[in-house]
Amino acid sequence: MISAVQGELHDGVVVLTVDYRSDPHEDAVKLADKMKSEYQSLVGAEKRRSCVLEIEASVVDTPFAKALFLLYRHVTSLSGRLFCVGYPEKDLPTLRYLGLPKLDGFSLEKNRGTALKKARPAA
Repeated sequence: MISAVQGELHDGVVVLTVDYRSDPHEDAVKLADKMKSEYQSLVGAEKRRSCVLEIEASVVDTPFAKALFLLYRHVTSLSGRLFCVGYPEKDLPTLRYLGLPKLDGFSLEKNRGTALKKARPAA
C-alpha cells in the first residue's frame, strides 16, 4: 500500500497527515514529492507558512526519514518551520542520528495542539 497524504489549512498553518505504510515500491523522493505538492497546494502564493506534519504509523524507516528531510528543506526554503507530530518513539534514535531534530526550523512535538500553537503565525 502506498502512503496517503492529506492536507488542510488550520488558522494559517498547513497541516499534513501522512498515513505511512512502509512499501518497497515507494521511494523517499516520491513520498517527499507527494508531501511537498500537498503543502504547496495549500500555501499558494503565501510565503512563510509553517507546516505541522502528523504521522500515522507504527514504524517508519530510512526512506521516510529522508522524505521528512526533503519536506523540511522545502518548508524552510519558504521561511516556514516544520513541526512533526506522531513520529514513532522507537524510531527516534535513527532520526536523531541523522541530525534532523537539531536543525533550525524543525521541531518534534507531542501533539497537534502544541504544534499548532507554536506554528501559528503572529497576529
